[in-house]
This record gives sequence, C-alpha cells and structure tokens, in this order.
Amino acid sequence: MIGFESTKSALLNSYYSHKLHHAILLHGKKGMGKASFAKELAQEILGGKISPHPDLFLIEKDPEKKEIGIDKIRSISNFSNQTSAISKNKFIIIDSACELNKASSNALLKILEEPRANNFLILISHNLNRVLPTIRSRCHLVKISDLSRQNFNEILKQNNLNFAARDLEFLAEICDNSPADAINSGLELTRFY
Repeated sequence: MIGFESTKSALLNSYYSHKLHHAILLHGKKGMGKASFAKELAQEILGGKISPHPDLFLIEKDPEKKEIGIDKIRSISNFSNQTSAISKNKFIIIDSACELNKASSNALLKILEEPRANNFLILISHNLNRVLPTIRSRCHLVKISDLSRQNFNEILKQNNLNFAARDLEFLAEICDNSPADAINSGLELTRFY
C-alpha cells in the first residue's frame, strides 16, 4: 500500500522473526488507509486471497450507532476459541478503538490481558487520547506518518480521480492529505465539472 511500505516491512520482519506483538495499535490521521493496511497485512500473513478470509475477524461500528458495543467485543472470544480454518494464525482487526464505549473497552482489556497463542489483534485509532491508557499500555504502538503529497496524488490516481495539478493541490489542502476525505470530496467536485 502506498505510504505504508516501511511500516509493512517492519511488522513483517517482526512476524517472521517470531517477535510480532500479540496486540498492535495503529494510530494516525483519519482517512489515510490504516484499516485497509491492517487487512492487507493480515491477509499476507494468513496467506491466500480468500475474501473474506475465515481466519480474519473484523469489528467495526455499526453505521447507525455512535460506538462499538460490548457484544461485538465479546464475539472476539468466540472467534478466538475456534480452530483456525486455513492458517495457523488468526487476526482480529478493530476499526476503530477510539469508538469503543466504556463497557466494550473493559471487555477488550480482559482479552488483551489474556492473549491466546497465534491470535493477533490490530487496533486502529484516529485519536489516541480516546483509547484507554490501560489498552494502549498492552499494545505495541505504531504511529502511521502523514502521507507525502506524492503518495496522496498516487492514491487519488489509483482511484481514477485525475484532477489538474491546481485541483489536486486544493484537495490536498482542504483534506489535510487524507485520501479518504479527498476521494469523497473529489467525487463531489466532479459534479461541478
């Protein structure tokens, strides 16, 4: 993934040297592709291009809700207790940990305190201050750096948004180099052309 090359290399090196932490907290600006990166990393480690991968469990906030509730976090235990379907590992991705409520945060904390072998959690955060300090302390924190303007432009081109240089500059400024925001804004801008 564009802009995640060094992070991916470091995490894969940790995995292949059997030093990958059981819980990773990816944090950085919203809309940069952290969740997509987490899925791609998990998919590469798990092997195979099956989608959805049976050894990958994704937890997201329901669109109609403000927070991720405790039931979703409790479902991690059920997934963890099952035998792996294809690979020897299992991945759980929580997008995003800053949307957990108090009860779901406490339930996650219990899971983090008792890690299961060959189970890896990847938590996504857009606002590290909204993640409980006790959760942060049990994770390996990985800061996702802001994308360069070149990376930003490449991502938009990959998404078939080809704008004039001044329009790209404008989008980058108003979206603070966030590709997800720019893609949404870009789609809006195309209506005026």
